[in-house]
Amino acid sequence: TKTGDIYVTNEEDNGPIFKLNSSGIANIFYNGVEAKSPGGIAYNSTNDKIYWINRGNGKIYSMNADGSGLPTALFGGANVNAKGYSIQLDETNNKLYYANFYKIYVGNLDGTGTPSVLYDIKTDTIECPSNIALDISNNKIYWTDEDADIVACANLDGSGNFKILYNNSIHGVNRSDGLAIDVKGGKIYWSETAGSVSRIRVGNIDGSGTPVTLQSGFDCYGLLLTFE
Repeated sequence: TKTGDIYVTNEEDNGPIFKLNSSGIANIFYNGVEAKSPGGIAYNSTNDKIYWINRGNGKIYSMNADGSGLPTALFGGANVNAKGYSIQLDETNNKLYYANFYKIYVGNLDGTGTPSVLYDIKTDTIECPSNIALDISNNKIYWTDEDADIVACANLDGSGNFKILYNNSIHGVNRSDGLAIDVKGGKIYWSETAGSVSRIRVGNIDGSGTPVTLQSGFDCYGLLLTFE
């Protein structure tokens, strides 16, 4: 966030959502019913709000990052099938994107209207998308897929142009989960959570070359890159 804080969800029936300051001290940010089994979480620097998926009821909420006020349910408080680990915000075009393990959705960032399916397990090259990342300037969305064992991308506007960047048969991808991209550096980072081969890897964002393992031996379901 603007103040260097990190927000983390705890996927338990009673949450909560934690706020970690730059010194690594964690405090409870929110633990109400709106954070019942919270999943993906994201920060909006434009309005200084936190957005999160509530896997307990399939809704998406927003709340002031300073903890003031109460959570607001987006999309009229409807269950929008938001039950995944990842939500990403496009502040430039006022859109939000989220995955629910079977589909990837897009909706209005202000919570109006109804989210629509961007990519679907029935018709597109996905099985169980676990995390997503956005490259707004190049009209790209990237995702990991823990069932298909791939790292892939497609056009952000939903027009297709699928590309599997890394897969199991060639690159040994095994249950890909966490995801982060470095567009300027041309790199894509992901985690694999397949037990004895759990690791964090990095490859070229265009899928060329051979990915490198950065760290092995622990499960990681989310990645965050910071740039100085």
